[in-house]
Amino acid sequence: MSALPHPAARRYHINSVGVVYIFVMAMLGIGAINSQNNLLFILFGGALGAMVVSGFVSGSMMMGLGVSRRRPQWAQVGKPLRLDYVVGIRSRLVPAYAIDVQEVARKRGSDERTGVAPGEVQTFVTHVPRRAEVRAQATFVPRRRGVMHLEGVRLISSFPFGLMRKSVTFAQAADVLVWPELIEPATTIRRALGRQGRSPEEAPNRRGRGQEFYGLRGYVVGDSPRAVAWKASARTEFLLTRQTTD
Repeated sequence: MSALPHPAARRYHINSVGVVYIFVMAMLGIGAINSQNNLLFILFGGALGAMVVSGFVSGSMMMGLGVSRRRPQWAQVGKPLRLDYVVGIRSRLVPAYAIDVQEVARKRGSDERTGVAPGEVQTFVTHVPRRAEVRAQATFVPRRRGVMHLEGVRLISSFPFGLMRKSVTFAQAADVLVWPELIEPATTIRRALGRQGRSPEEAPNRRGRGQEFYGLRGYVVGDSPRAVAWKASARTEFLLTRQTTD
């Protein structure tokens, strides 16, 4: 197994299910103390034990996880961008289950072009065996051109009971250059360009009324003043007229 990076941060997140569970467990505890009912004490102990087991199992599992990312050097707007992940675990005793792999979202107030939105890039790993690695892949479509900055990778799990979410974050900064989208020209434009040659790329370079520079010639009475190449004429003793291509 290859060397795995160490996490930059670890966090526990209480979700709505965990809040409801803690509330119900607190009510059981209060009811058991007030009534001294053995059944309520058993239920309260079972609920408390499930919470402790959930924290212990998930905590030991997440502490041994590591992930590395492989990304392309460039992408294109409107085309799928693939990110490959290698998720591994160092522990020889505890495997990992139900792992969400997500790209860290851009910071609030930052330019939308410099990162990804929350939950925009993610994939899922069902099981990571002990002392082993599993490969996963996430695909998304860039919507903006420019340099897309990837902050890092976050692994999240609610295993085993879904009472709370645990996450470990790995700082893996990287940039991906996103090229603009390629747009096919309209049929009328292709036909107009095709008249000059077998294809737009093969059209001959000849004089016309286009926008591209073709050359200079001597000024003739009747030429538009806008067509006079004033800078070039200043270096000579006579006026020059700018010509364009077709």
